[in-house]
Amino acid sequence: MPIAERRSIRQALARWWPWLQKGGFAVADRGLFAATNFLANVVLARWMPPEEYGAFATAYSLFLLLNTFHSAMLAEPMMVFGSGKYASHFRRYLAFGYTSHAVISLAASAILLLGGALVLRFGSGALGLALLGLALAAPFIMLLWLLRQVFYIVARPQWAAAGGAIYLAVMLVGLAGVNQLGALSSLAAFVVMGAAALLTCALYTTILRPQWGGVAWREMLRDHWTYGRWSTATAGLMWLPGNINYILVPAWIGFQGSAALKAMQNFIMPVLLTISAVTLVLVPEYVRILRTHGKSKLDNVVLKSVSLLFSLALVYGLLLAVVHTELLHWLYKGRYDAYADLLVVVGFIPLASSAYVIMGGALRALERPDLIFRSYLVSSLFSLTIGVALIVLIGLLGAILSQTLTAIITGLTMIIFYIDRPKYKSDVA
Repeated sequence: MPIAERRSIRQALARWWPWLQKGGFAVADRGLFAATNFLANVVLARWMPPEEYGAFATAYSLFLLLNTFHSAMLAEPMMVFGSGKYASHFRRYLAFGYTSHAVISLAASAILLLGGALVLRFGSGALGLALLGLALAAPFIMLLWLLRQVFYIVARPQWAAAGGAIYLAVMLVGLAGVNQLGALSSLAAFVVMGAAALLTCALYTTILRPQWGGVAWREMLRDHWTYGRWSTATAGLMWLPGNINYILVPAWIGFQGSAALKAMQNFIMPVLLTISAVTLVLVPEYVRILRTHGKSKLDNVVLKSVSLLFSLALVYGLLLAVVHTELLHWLYKGRYDAYADLLVVVGFIPLASSAYVIMGGALRALERPDLIFRSYLVSSLFSLTIGVALIVLIGLLGAILSQTLTAIITGLTMIIFYIDRPKYKSDVA
């Protein structure tokens, strides 16, 4: 090989190695987190009666609704401002994040506690107990998700991956222990999740060392409100496509239907979380590319990102279509075999998700959360009209078709907005 060619290869590797290294740790972190979520749901689906697991799935979907507001007002703005405006004094900015988390998460716990008490009094005992368990665990789970993202802001995803390994081990040991004692329930499962999150957060805090003195509370709060008001409006719309089904399906089919739906969704969660992991790396990088090289360079990187993730999702979907029957039977001991054909449809969801996840990250880097809101508004209107009609008419298949079509609409709308609308926050009057 000529010397010039070898030098060119070395230069290319040197240029791409930091991205590959950070991306590798990001995938490892998200992979461990996805494995924890996947394995926990698998063992719960295997060990719990369908009605109990359905209550767990419904309660968890309600928790995700509360967490979207936590993410919108805190985690998402931190990804942007932590990589930009407050990068030079990030530890003081992190102290602001801890305090804001405490306020938001305690409010979420209060809502879950009240909801659990009311459901216990007037509705399902299993769902009520699940909500009470979530009330205890929610602050620690929310903090865990927040701090994992912080390590991407400071370009140290290896620590996020290490914490993911600890969370995985504690979670599985805890669930196995509770099951051996014959005490496994939706409430116990959430308590185990909270304990695993608490232990991991203690490690994260020791590493990050927030600095409490000299925090510009008023300025930071104003920045988060200016950015987060659009993200907060978007939060509920983002929750709708993937989670409204866990509220509607029990009304028509019962908690057994929610259990079956969650059992199918478990198969795509690893790839969806992997896609999200890449985004955690890309959003800060998008911000830096935009500041350093401008919008044309960002366009090129976004196109490559979408192409790569779409290809990975396509391969996963094809594999799932080939082995879905055998895989479902083996994983759940035949409990959900009647729903095997639904897995083929479920496999299409990551294809559409790869587009809207990347485009959403690009719009966040451009500080255009208003366009993300409009995209989710369009898809949510579809979900609440045609999507609901599909559930009523054809049950679980309708729920999965609704989620698939909603993801496609979200991705297409974001692409259109990214291309045709003003590209910078300053362009908007």
